[in-house]
Amino acid sequence: MVKAVLLKPLDGQPEGTEREFSKADFDRLKALNAVGAAGTPKNKAEKAAK
Repeated sequence: MVKAVLLKPLDGQPEGTEREFSKADFDRLKALNAVGAAGTPKNKAEKAAK
């Protein structure tokens, strides 16, 4: 499982929510710019939270 931060709302959860996805799901969502790896300061969600 990969921890990720939502960069776009998903399944009724807002941007910035931390979720876990399988590696395949994470890769697919990352390609769509919908998630970023948790703990990576380049995440739009983390920048918006500051």
